[in-house]
Amino acid sequence: MQMALNKVTTWVDEHGFRLSMEKTKVVHFTRRRGPYPDPSLTLHNTALQVTEQMRFLGLIFDRKLTWVPHVKDLKTRCLKAMDLIKCISGQKWGADRQTLMRLYQALVRSKLDYGCQAYASAAPSTLKMLDSVHHLGIRLATGAFRTSPAQSLCAESGEPSLSLRRDKLSMQLQARIVRQPGSLTCAAACNQSEELDAIFGGSVSLRPPYGRRVNQLTIELLTEIPHILPVAVAGVAPWTLPDIRVCTGMTHHLRGDAPSGALRAFFLEHQQTHSQSVPVYTDGSKSERGVGWAAVFPTSTVRGKLPDQASIFTAELSAIISTLENILDQPQTNYIIYSDSRSSLQALQHIYSDQPLVQKAHQLLHVLHFERSCDVEFCWVP
Repeated sequence: MQMALNKVTTWVDEHGFRLSMEKTKVVHFTRRRGPYPDPSLTLHNTALQVTEQMRFLGLIFDRKLTWVPHVKDLKTRCLKAMDLIKCISGQKWGADRQTLMRLYQALVRSKLDYGCQAYASAAPSTLKMLDSVHHLGIRLATGAFRTSPAQSLCAESGEPSLSLRRDKLSMQLQARIVRQPGSLTCAAACNQSEELDAIFGGSVSLRPPYGRRVNQLTIELLTEIPHILPVAVAGVAPWTLPDIRVCTGMTHHLRGDAPSGALRAFFLEHQQTHSQSVPVYTDGSKSERGVGWAAVFPTSTVRGKLPDQASIFTAELSAIISTLENILDQPQTNYIIYSDSRSSLQALQHIYSDQPLVQKAHQLLHVLHFERSCDVEFCWVP
């Protein structure tokens, strides 16, 4: 450990940074009973103070990793934030139920959510201290009695219990982690070695770490996490992308404002403004039978199927990407792509997007413009 600190000190000195001695502490993480020596570590030849606990990124780490100090501090801060809800809630006056629920979610629940993937490894008795905060916020928002059962409160308000919410946020974090399969975080979170099984598998007192807890949740709920597109560095510099033009001439004719026959007439009239371009119609759909997309060219139709977990946004982008890939093999140089997905077209106009499908579409547009001299325009239709 001292050798690692020496390397950090050398790097900091070489790059012109400075470490704060007041904020640098040592916490000896161990659950061994009896006396044990604390490590003696120095920074710039100054001995570092050994403490029982330390706040790091808003979380309080105690030396036994029980999370009791953090949970107590979190409960105190949440109860202080709850005072605002108490001030504006009443049986005959004050804010309505929806406003109170939004205030609770913004002021209190957000604090409970922060870092819950880490402190979820605390003992059940420790985590139970936060349940009273959650139930108090729901009672204030709904006007329920103090004797109302906890399950009834959650059902009435539509708010899940904190344990279910911690499970949900842990699964969402795991889905983001597996998008970077080569990262150290993914290697640690997905580590299911036999050594860890031997340590945590046969022990009741030892709480499993994040990776094992999420793996158990995955087995119970999904059997496995569906394939997720990995995060990738954009293959094209954003400032070199061609101008992505989206025609909005049909925005004044929404689907609910006019009969279908009138909308069709408006579209045929508007289509004349793009008469010099080859029309391509794209669409994505999601139903009980599955998720799919299609792209209709003047002489052919391309279609595909996606996993059931895919969204309509993914289906719409997949249709646009397939269209651009097929345009690469076509002799024409002017195309107009019609789509009813405004969110997809807005995402394409965001040149700094980190969405993998949007990045792939940008790369295809770059190739079409600079290597094929092909002009591609998009048009939103209701």
